[in-house]
This record gives sequence, C-alpha cells and structure tokens, in this order.
Amino acid sequence: MTTYAVDELGLFELDANAVEEAAAGDDWQTLCNSAAVPGGPCQNPPGGSQFAFTGIVPDPAPQSIFDGGKKDIQDVSQWSHKDGAVPDKSDITNAYAAAYLSASNVPPVHSIGDLILYFGADRVINNGDTFMGFWFFKDLVRAENDGSFSGVHMPGDTLVLVNFPQANNAVPLIQVVEWDPTCSKADSNSPQPGDCAASNLRLRFGASGAGAICNADNPQEACAITNDMTEDSPWPYESKDGFINQFPFETFFEGGINISEVIGGEACFASFMAETRSSSSFTASLKDFVIADFPVCGTELRTEIHAQGDESTNYDGGSIATGSLLHDAAFLEVTGAGSITPSGSIIINQYNSGDCSGTPTEVLNTDVSNGTTVGDELKFETSDVEYSIANNATAISFLAQFISSDGVLPNATAPCETVTLNTVNSSVVTEIHEKGVHNVNLDGGSVFVGTEIHDYAAVTSSGGLDLTGSVDFTLYPSDDCTGTPISGFGTNGTENVTLAADETAETSEFDTAGYLTAGGGDKWLSFLAAYSGDLNHKPSTADCEKVLIQKRLPSIETHVIVLDRAKVAGDGYAIDPTGNVDFDIYLTANCSGSPSATKTVAMADAGDVSDGDLVATLLAADATIISTLNATSSVSYVATYKGDANYDPVTHACENVDVTLPAKTTATKP
Repeated sequence: MTTYAVDELGLFELDANAVEEAAAGDDWQTLCNSAAVPGGPCQNPPGGSQFAFTGIVPDPAPQSIFDGGKKDIQDVSQWSHKDGAVPDKSDITNAYAAAYLSASNVPPVHSIGDLILYFGADRVINNGDTFMGFWFFKDLVRAENDGSFSGVHMPGDTLVLVNFPQANNAVPLIQVVEWDPTCSKADSNSPQPGDCAASNLRLRFGASGAGAICNADNPQEACAITNDMTEDSPWPYESKDGFINQFPFETFFEGGINISEVIGGEACFASFMAETRSSSSFTASLKDFVIADFPVCGTELRTEIHAQGDESTNYDGGSIATGSLLHDAAFLEVTGAGSITPSGSIIINQYNSGDCSGTPTEVLNTDVSNGTTVGDELKFETSDVEYSIANNATAISFLAQFISSDGVLPNATAPCETVTLNTVNSSVVTEIHEKGVHNVNLDGGSVFVGTEIHDYAAVTSSGGLDLTGSVDFTLYPSDDCTGTPISGFGTNGTENVTLAADETAETSEFDTAGYLTAGGGDKWLSFLAAYSGDLNHKPSTADCEKVLIQKRLPSIETHVIVLDRAKVAGDGYAIDPTGNVDFDIYLTANCSGSPSATKTVAMADAGDVSDGDLVATLLAADATIISTLNATSSVSYVATYKGDANYDPVTHACENVDVTLPAKTTATKP
C-alpha cells in the first residue's frame, strides 16, 4: 500500500457523503461548519484543519456555461462563457475544494509535507453518465462579466478527470493531466503516465475500475467516489426531481489527489474550477463550470510606515509631524505547502498624495534574496528620508509590490498606505535694540527721546525644519501692545519683514524724536511681532515687549557778567572832556599782576546818565564772565582818561569785584 494514498491519511473522509462522521479527518460538513440539520447555511469562518478552502461555491444565477467548442486543451485566454442552459446531467449546483498537508494539519509557512487537495461537486440530477473535471490553476483565473476568462495556463496547472459512466460493464476512471505546452499532440491513442495525452496536456496518473474509487482495497495517490444512495446535504440543495437537502445517488462527487507525488514541483495554486464535459476524451467539449479562488499557496505582502528609530509604531493611516524621518517596511510571506523560495523583486514607490496617485518615486527596488528573515516573513526597508509638507504634500503614500521572476509564486501588491504630515509649532523671541547696539535688549527698560530703536525677532521650529515666511512688527503707543498703532512706523503702524537665511527679522529704525509733547511726560512704546508661518509651520506670536521713552535731563548754572564804566566830568568849563578811556582788566583782586587785557573805549552819552555827562562803557564783547561754580572769583579794573585839548589825563583808583557762584543743579526724574 502506498504511503501517499489520499484516502488513508486520516485528513479527510472520502466516503461518498458530505456529512461528518466518526471516521478520522474532516468532511465537507466540517468545513462548511453547518449544523447537523441538513441544508443549514455554511458559516464563516469555516471549521476543519485545512489551510485553504474555497467554501461551498454555488453556480450563480443566471447560469453561466462555456461557449460551444471550448476544450481543456485550449489556453484560458481562448475560453469564453455565456448565460445559458446545459443538459441536466451536466448542470453543476455547487463545487468545493480544500488543501491539507500530510505532515501537519496546521502548516506553518514553508512547512514540509505532501500537499493533498480534496475536491468535490454536486449536480442537479443523475440521469446520465457523469464526465467531470477539476482544474487547479497556478494563476488567478476568473470568469469576467464580459464573457472572457482572465488569467493564463501555467506549467503545473493540474486537471483531475473523473468519469462515472452508468452503462453496463462501464467502470469508473480517474486521470490526472498537467498543462504542458511542449505537448503538441497525443503520443498515442492509449497514452501512459508521462506521455502527452493531447495538445498541451501530459498524463501524470491514471486508474480505472476499483482502483479509481476511494476507500477501495488498493488506495491510490488520486481517487474519486460518488454516492450510491441518497445522502444528506449539509448545505442548501434541491435536485431536479424534487429531493430537498438530499443528494440522489450519483449526484455528489468527491475525491483527492496527492499533488506533491503526482505532479511534484512547487505546489502553488491560486484558483479552482469544477467543470462538466461531453465525454471522457481529453479533447471533449466543456459544458458547465463553477470557479473560485483557491489560495493554496501564494504571496502576502504587507507594509508598515515607521519613523526613524521607532519600529514599534505603524503610522499607516495616521499622522506625523512634517519633517519627520520616515521609511517604509515591507513584509513578504509565502503561504502554502512545501519549502518555497520566492524569486523576484520587491519594489516600493512613494507618492506625494494620500492615495498612491500621481507620479511615483521609486524608493526601493531590490532582489527578494536581500530580505531579512523575521519569523515567517522576509522584511525589506527603505532608507530614512525627511518628508515635509514644503517638499512633498500634506500626505504621502507608499505602494509595495512583489514581482515574481519565475512564475512559481503569484505577484503581490500591498494595500496603499498613507500618512498625513502635520504642521509643527514655531516660536518667536524678540528684542528691542538701540541703533548700532545689538547686544543690549531694551525690553522693559527706557531710552531718552530722540534715540533711534528697532525690533529684532528670531524664529525657531519645534521640528528643526528650515523656516520661511515673514514677520509682522506692529508698534503701539502703550506698554501692552494695545491702542492704535503708530502711523509713522511701517505701513499704518506695521512693518512686514521677510525672514533672513538665519531665520531672523529686523525692522527699520524708528526715531523717537517728536514722540513726546512739551506739556506731557514720559511715554511707553511697545512692539508686537507675529510670524506668518509657512507650509511646514504654524504661525506664532511673540510676547509683547515695551520700552519707556523719557524726556532728557537738563542742568542749570548761573554766570555773572561784569562790564566796567568810567564817567569823566569837567571842572565847570563850558566844554566837557572828550576822547577815550583805557580799561586795564585784571582777573585778580586789587589789580595785582599783569592785566589780562587793555580795552580803549570812546566816551559818549550813554543815555542812561541823567546829567548828560559823557561815559565810556566796555563793549559786550569785552565783558568778563564769571562762571567758576562753587567758588569765589575776582575781577579788578584800572580806568585811565587819556585827556584832550582842554583836559589832562587822569587815572581812577583800582576797583575790585568778588563773585561767589553756587554749584550747577541737574533735573531728576520723580
């Protein structure tokens, strides 16, 4: 007895009914997970220990059948279908398939064990011979709405032909053929396993009679069986002749195949199809079909968006601060039987959109062999890149693909993943400077009226990004940035300044001359700086800053101005003296020392002498000004009349003036 017999593994009951019984293994009822009552609906998730299951797939209404002349020897691309009816004996009502591993009922990825496929179908009536086929496709094959089939045949596609004729002396027959484009025609009229059975079909297995039937005395690597009595249907079923939730004899078919032993190679399948055929010929015309996805083995690709240094957080579908360093991580998992090594490339594209639309930027293209094994997956990562709103968009997205290079595994595309970029906070710090002095902040202090001042702002980013934009500086006649802005500053009291490369801004000078009034006192000025923000940054406003404009502090001191005067009078003669008087000026007491100057002044009527006599008075330019403070100063004079034709010269005695001035007094602020 072969150790690979599909009906001796204890995985599945191949017993000509769909009901779970005491025998070891699952049955279709187990997978359907329906109640014991016949005709109950199947549940999700299914029961059982399989690792792939199509579900109980009904032939949908309206019924879709093959167009005339379609055959198994044709490529999938040559098939077509239409809505219509087939002979009752060829009318499939439901089809189903499940995959197991001989080594383990619950296979991990890359587990080692033979791949066992179990298949089945039921038909609407039993009035005639049954010629059925069960395709297992490596590619994803589907019947499209336009009447075509998508997908292609690939080497390794497997067709199990099951024939249960009802004629006298007819015997059951099971044959397994593999899609092989190197076969151009049949090698003979009676091909043997290994021979070409027809164009594109190579025979791999064949058994007839009792050897074709499951649970017979000689178990096989492939077998099939049909019910020879009425059996309950675990799912809704109605036969053409009125049986409800019961299968009349030879309307229920099931079987199994050890694909690993019969076909070998990489055991990857994506689709399953049950078909009815016009005869047992390899080139028979196809009738009805039911098709379903059957992910026996495949590739699953998932992705995560990570920030630099943070592998624990997946930002897909979330948001992160603009300017963050991000990378995409793709995880490839191969599912199915056997030890399957993927071959091909991992490609990751990044889009400046939130839905993987637009022009992509390829951020990773690497051979799948470069992946890092993490548990049951191969991990691939892009480099960390700074993504910002200014350089990208408000959202970015990634799309990862696995492109198979050998056709063994199907291609896979991960769902589009997206992350929203959020603007980050900015902050503004300001200082009031006096013109030409940049290291002293006048905020809260004071300057004298007439001082030229300006405001300075430094803007910073909480995300460390370069800042652009501008700062609006507004000048107010108050200490709290309230009131009507001062119109003499900027435009209507506000000056807009574009940020410099060092992310600072500085206003023009404001001259405080004229800001104070003659009758008023000191007054405050205040600046308010507001950063505009940019694509990456939120706007921000600095604290109000102020400076007191003060009137200047004068001082007062007194000076004494001394101008000597000499009056010359005659002796009663009718003519008064005329001529000049010399003044010797001494900056000492009692005319001591040498005179500091001698001034000659002509005599004249001063107009302030009532008797009309003539006087000589030093000019204002010759005045002696006593300005030494907090001390006693002396000045002395000697006046000499020079004489004229009528009078002799005469000299006055020394005259002395002592003056004491107080110290200077300076104004103070209250």
